[in-house]
Amino acid sequence: MKSQRVMEVDGAAATVDALRSLALLNYGHSTAMQVRDGAVRGLDLHLRRLDAATRELFDLPLGASLVRSRIRSALAHSSGDATVRVYVFASDPPPGVSTLVLAEPPRDPDTQPRALQSVAYQRPVPHLKHIGTFGKLYHGRRAVARGYDSVLLTSLDGLVIECATTNVGFFDGKYVVWPEGPALPGITMTLLERHLAAHGVASRHAPVHLSEAVAFHGVFTANSRGVTPVGHIDDVKVPIDSSFMSRLCRVFDTLPWDRI
Repeated sequence: MKSQRVMEVDGAAATVDALRSLALLNYGHSTAMQVRDGAVRGLDLHLRRLDAATRELFDLPLGASLVRSRIRSALAHSSGDATVRVYVFASDPPPGVSTLVLAEPPRDPDTQPRALQSVAYQRPVPHLKHIGTFGKLYHGRRAVARGYDSVLLTSLDGLVIECATTNVGFFDGKYVVWPEGPALPGITMTLLERHLAAHGVASRHAPVHLSEAVAFHGVFTANSRGVTPVGHIDDVKVPIDSSFMSRLCRVFDTLPWDRI
């Protein structure tokens, strides 16, 4: 069965009435994953993320079994391969929460090196994958219009934080360095941290200033689609360590899959 676009609210086909609260009130959170043959990498982390954010935003738990059943319902219309996004927002009428599950065709990782434009911008409440995305979309659209692929978010004093929709990592020849700062702890980043050491690459968190970024052996982005080298930051060419990127891709490819 070919994957198609499916949108369900609380396990049923989305309607205008069901989407009114999400459309009119910019308050909620989400997670995004790549599903293959009904399985996903880091399912435990996705479920924990959704439950923790629901408790923080709505003072309510979100059960893992409920989320899994809602995802399976949306996947029933596909081959089992999909890009899945789960959104949690206030139910209408309150109290309570609703889930929107969007299943779309699967997406593979980018293979071409990315060009990033640096922007001094920090997402509000950055530890949450929330739906307040105006700032990063605004800066992202402006970057794309200037010929870049995405934005590299920094603090006002130039410390690297994250990209608009990915984490960013740096390789110094020995360690993978994740920028220290107020960023979303990404699922793929967390999984890579769990498994890198077993493949001979240690990782650590440390401050990375924008002025130091191009001095690293390599820079990459990481999200549910995979890992991708960075070729430019602003108008400066970034070195690409092909040997390291091959090893990093192998680590990503060996990350375990969890049945939904």
